[in-house]
Amino acid sequence: VWSEAVSLSLCFIACIVLLLGSVFGVVRSLLWCHFVVYFLLLVVYCNVCQN
Repeated sequence: VWSEAVSLSLCFIACIVLLLGSVFGVVRSLLWCHFVVYFLLLVVYCNVCQN
């Protein structure tokens, strides 16, 4: 159970880091189409992580 909680929290942290990275990427490059695709993949990844 403990390892499951740790992996879940690591997953959550990775999620946030990736989300922040995507936001900074958009601010820097303004490639909205890339951001949308990346964001959708990120949402899917986060959902898979939590389930």
